[in-house]
Amino acid sequence: TPNLRILKFYRSMNEENKCKVSYFQVPGFTEVRYLHWHRYPLKSLPSNIHPEKLVLLKMPHSNIEQVFDSVQHYLKLNQIITAAFNFFSKTPTPSLTQHLNKLAILNLSGRKNLQSLPARIHLGLLKELNLSGCSKLKRLPEISSGNIETMRLDGTAPEELPSSIECLSKLLHLDLVDCKTLKSLPSGLGKLKSLGILSIDGCSNLQRLPEELGNLQALDSLHAVGTAITEVPPSIVRLKRVRGIYLGRNRGLSLPITFSVDGLQNLLDLSLNDCCIMELPESLGLLSSVRELHLNGNNFERIPESIIQLSNLKSLFIRYCERLQFLPKLPCNLLVGCASLHGTGIIRRFIP
Repeated sequence: TPNLRILKFYRSMNEENKCKVSYFQVPGFTEVRYLHWHRYPLKSLPSNIHPEKLVLLKMPHSNIEQVFDSVQHYLKLNQIITAAFNFFSKTPTPSLTQHLNKLAILNLSGRKNLQSLPARIHLGLLKELNLSGCSKLKRLPEISSGNIETMRLDGTAPEELPSSIECLSKLLHLDLVDCKTLKSLPSGLGKLKSLGILSIDGCSNLQRLPEELGNLQALDSLHAVGTAITEVPPSIVRLKRVRGIYLGRNRGLSLPITFSVDGLQNLLDLSLNDCCIMELPESLGLLSSVRELHLNGNNFERIPESIIQLSNLKSLFIRYCERLQFLPKLPCNLLVGCASLHGTGIIRRFIP
């Protein structure tokens, strides 16, 4: 039909691409605005698709190498969603990227050979940047977009984040999972007043969290499992909206000596599994909103008496705490996965 505007091809269950591209060598596709084709098999678009008319182009895991031959072809495009960086005829230069001023989503995920991007990208309407899995990308661009809400940088290889990150006032989600070369987070991170999710799981060279972490007043969840962090900054107690803190597999982690009554007021889930923690602070009992407390695989000998003050606690996980000698009097139904304690007599001695 000459009025066709939206064209979508979904992948088959067995990943086999059975669509005959030759069918497109007929009239009827010149007005397509939205093209979604998973695993597109050729290196260029069918001749009947006019790239200058596209508003959205989604071609993940495709073989395409070139779509645009000239700058004007960028002008209408609102979203690029593709796994192929060679989607561009060449590496985008600042003079080219400035013509992408309508771009809302830039997804270059999965390009393991991608090594560079322009030093600065100015895309005023950009809301999402996805560089997930670009494992050779060592330097992240300075982003000057006041509208960006999501940055997926997981699996990239920077040692540090660009300084411009502190200007992303609308950023909601920052994903840095498995950035194994990342050594530090900037102090400017604390200026991200809208940030709700910070994910740094698997950042195995990241040794510390910035003291300014406590300034993230919109933070809902902190995911920092399997890093090199050994100390939690005292400012963490100022995170009044955070509901989940996940710090498992951080060997030798030490906690703030003092939690406060008015801090972490909405914390529901605290996970400290496999951190080799030697001692729990007595102030743990001030985290009155906590419902689940995960303490598996640690080295403490006792759980502080103050834990009985956690009136909302529903589940306490203390498996594989081999040095544990003392438990305060708690209802048995709080203990999850602790069958081994029954055999040692700890349950019988300390819990009615």
